[in-house]
Amino acid sequence: MLTTPPPCQAWHDAAENLDTWAVEYEDVLWSIPATDRKPQRETPYKAQRWKGFVRSPIRTRSRCLPPQDGAQQPTDDSEDEDDDESPSPMPNPTVGRSGLTTSTDVGSSERQERDGSAALQEGTIVRPNIQDRPYCTHECLRGLAFGGSMDEKCPNLANHGNMHITPREFLRLAKVQLVADRGKDADCVPLYLSGSRGSLFKFRLSSHGYTLVEKGVEAMDTKHLRYENKIYSHLQDLQGKFVPVCLGVMYLVKPYYYDSGVYEDFMFLSYGGRPVLKGLREVNADIANEILAALGRLHQHGVLHHDVEPRNVLYDKRTGRCMIVDLMLAEFHDRQPLGPINVNGRNRKRKWAPRKHEKDVFSVEAQSLRASLTQ
Repeated sequence: MLTTPPPCQAWHDAAENLDTWAVEYEDVLWSIPATDRKPQRETPYKAQRWKGFVRSPIRTRSRCLPPQDGAQQPTDDSEDEDDDESPSPMPNPTVGRSGLTTSTDVGSSERQERDGSAALQEGTIVRPNIQDRPYCTHECLRGLAFGGSMDEKCPNLANHGNMHITPREFLRLAKVQLVADRGKDADCVPLYLSGSRGSLFKFRLSSHGYTLVEKGVEAMDTKHLRYENKIYSHLQDLQGKFVPVCLGVMYLVKPYYYDSGVYEDFMFLSYGGRPVLKGLREVNADIANEILAALGRLHQHGVLHHDVEPRNVLYDKRTGRCMIVDLMLAEFHDRQPLGPINVNGRNRKRKWAPRKHEKDVFSVEAQSLRASLTQ
């Protein structure tokens, strides 16, 4: 069924360890001698075909009308004969406001209530679903990434302990967890958001409660993910303000299976929100200026995005903050080297002078983003 959730990672692990059936089914059949094959069953029985089926349990308009004068009334014999062959009436399911039948909802809800009360009586601890877990704040994950203080506003503060662990320890614990925690209630689930390279997942470090986003890629895109991590490192001052906080890249011991893809590398990022055109009904002038200011900060650090479309601009309703993401295509633009210095000149102060070409590409990118936000 379409509503069935995808199999967990443990299912994929078990499937990978299954033996491969090396013999073709057709080859096995043809290898059986003709004398040993089972002959076809011969029987004089021939299935009958229905020429028509008039009766129906559904009352049509003509049957709902009152009987006309002079109409032929059925006899008692015909009624008895009809009742013997008519199908048994179907129970009428209750239809809710959404249009979905709820004939079995009562039984399922009662069963869930019974199971829940039984679990409480037995003292079973029900593990919360990761989908219900809130994301950590940017300030919290920035403290984790760069050794800052704890964020009192983080919704997961109670699980973090008295102080942050180191980023190296975070990656080590995450690698161990992703190897062992692969069941149906694992603390890593897909967000069903994918781009040209990579897909997004929600991850929670079970031991410390850090909840954030993973960007996973397959083997052929590993170098692109590590390059993006390099861009984030260059933009360290902007992390948590104009771009998400990046906690680094990790190679998986066991690959992660999702949507026919085999993901081998993960990059950990703070949650930035939804694409701005989906999170907001319209982008007003203030929001557009805020987004352009964020892009301007990237340009000040010599980074040209090269894919600055509204889908790569996130808006978080919790904070009202906009961030720019997806830096795989970003490019470093170094500033122009110093020009010759006149020894006899009075002004010996060195000045950074960006190339005219760099100025043009930065302004063109900003104008393109403004046009896509306001159209």
